[in-house]
Amino acid sequence: MTATMLDSDTVHMIVAYPETLLSVEPLQGAVFRRNSRGTPACVSGARAYVFCAQLADGTTKAVRFPKDHSYQFSERYPAVQAHIERYPTKLLVATTLHAEGAAVGDNTYPVITMDWVVGQNLDEHIVAATARNDCQREFELLAAAWRASAAELSANGFAHGDIHAGNILVRSAPDPKGIPDLALVDYDSVWLPEITIPPAEQGKPGYRHPLSGSSWGQTMDAFPNTLVYLSLRAITADPNLCHTFGHADGQLLFTHRDVASPAESEVFTRLRYSPAPDVSELTTIVTTWITGPAGLFSSLDEVLATMRYSVIDLREGGGVGFVPNIWPPPETMAPPRAPQLPINPRMAEVTSHRNPAPNHWGGRAATSQPLPPMVLGTSPIQQPPQPGIQPPLSSGQPAPPRTESHEPTALNNWPSNAKDSDSSESRAPVSRAMSSSSWLIVWIGMAFAILILALVLTG
Repeated sequence: MTATMLDSDTVHMIVAYPETLLSVEPLQGAVFRRNSRGTPACVSGARAYVFCAQLADGTTKAVRFPKDHSYQFSERYPAVQAHIERYPTKLLVATTLHAEGAAVGDNTYPVITMDWVVGQNLDEHIVAATARNDCQREFELLAAAWRASAAELSANGFAHGDIHAGNILVRSAPDPKGIPDLALVDYDSVWLPEITIPPAEQGKPGYRHPLSGSSWGQTMDAFPNTLVYLSLRAITADPNLCHTFGHADGQLLFTHRDVASPAESEVFTRLRYSPAPDVSELTTIVTTWITGPAGLFSSLDEVLATMRYSVIDLREGGGVGFVPNIWPPPETMAPPRAPQLPINPRMAEVTSHRNPAPNHWGGRAATSQPLPPMVLGTSPIQQPPQPGIQPPLSSGQPAPPRTESHEPTALNNWPSNAKDSDSSESRAPVSRAMSSSSWLIVWIGMAFAILILALVLTG
């Protein structure tokens, strides 16, 4: 009989006597890694107990014992393994489900074995990297590697369903080109076309769009992938952010409170004034997305295709370069304002509630369903800080300009070239006229003073 629940005492008894309680032959002679107390080292996650076992042939496996065995495992994990065999990639780890891998008395329990990844969780790796002098370069490479990884999975029709820093591993050895080697683990919530049963749980609240509900499908990774990328780009610009806003349990910068109320979030306010213009712009896009439909974007690349500023990407040679979206990349990270460009059609879809035609930004065609009303804040450069929150400024950084009007503006709507009555050009003639009048008064005053002095001296 297959038991539905597995408690801690039972699973520790199983790994203590693998030769008698495990029916998976390679695991019967395995040596489980032990902790300082001499007992098998266990990582207890939300859905499984995980152990590290060294097999007789010298290979190392991660052995997962699901806490709540439901009917989803029998369909999900064989489909995941078949996908990995169909689309080989280092990002996904080979996995095998043993439906009745362990037996205690009359009860049997499923066991999942995966190749052991030597490395660190993404959040732990970032904290450790901040102690090194070249951490910003490493974070830049991490952001580029994550974008490439998300694009690869999306192109292959794979959605993980539980993206967070604890499920993203950074292998100890980078690839030969020096680019970080990433791996995704924990496939309990994976979506594939052949999987018909939704998972019992769908991602951490701090990585889920607040309006996504119980949606589960091919595009569900778009929002968490974007949050991870935004976090990595923000930490690249300011590594101290991971110490100021970093959280345990798979969080990078954002908690569920930040995602639920971005207008009141200190970290979102901080990122709006990031020294990196792409971080400031992407922050505005994300906070706008949070208040709009969960399915506004279908992938991270689709989000980045709507940005005005250049974004980083991996080049064929292994390095990181700036890839312009519309015009050549600026020479500096803070380019001057450019001439007026077309309003981003995807974000205009949110602000105007209209359904634009398919556009050159790479986005999907809008649906015919009307979008809920929402209000955008002002642009990242002009937006005043939230009430009660003063945006932190680095040394030497000028305070962000404040505007007298707080009327909302559409994203990507650059200032017009037209000169209004208050422009510096229109004020210049007035300033010159006032300057000439001032000098004339000075000269008359000096002449009058000389005349008085001459009269006094002569007489």
